[in-house]
Amino acid sequence: MTDEVVETAAPEYPKHTEWADFDIVNGKVAVMKLNKPYTEYDVSFEDHFNGSDEYKTEERYALYTACAIECNKNGGEYTIDCWKNRYTVRKVADIEKIHYESMTDEEKAKYDADKKKNDLENEKSALNGKLRSMDYIGVKIATGRATVEEYAEQIEKMKSYAQRINEIDKELEAM
Repeated sequence: MTDEVVETAAPEYPKHTEWADFDIVNGKVAVMKLNKPYTEYDVSFEDHFNGSDEYKTEERYALYTACAIECNKNGGEYTIDCWKNRYTVRKVADIEKIHYESMTDEEKAKYDADKKKNDLENEKSALNGKLRSMDYIGVKIATGRATVEEYAEQIEKMKSYAQRINEIDKELEAM
């Protein structure tokens, strides 16, 4: 072991780029300020994971994180979509349409069937929740603390919920 001092290269931070101003915070590269709207973020997986001539991998991660934070700050209207080997900020409402339009007819048919099944299961779950929230009515009537007439309107709703659940079960069975 020697007592010789090894000099390290001068740090390149703070650093100003087209996309962001970077600096070191707690020993890591961090975005201090975005210089472009986060909604324009679009980078290939290759550049994100391996860096590029313009941005190191650590800077790409910091940019991704800064854009994700901005997406979350703005009520979830935007998110970072992982699609076709790219990370792209998109409106959440547009993602399903973009993905759907690029599917083959076979993929669309499977997607549509899965979506219909999921929608039916969600509807059934919601209706079962409504029924459970009215269980007290049957208990009150059974124990003589209420009459069918007193709860006629709610009982009709319960019947319509039960009827729709039965219809959903038949549709799900046929799938």
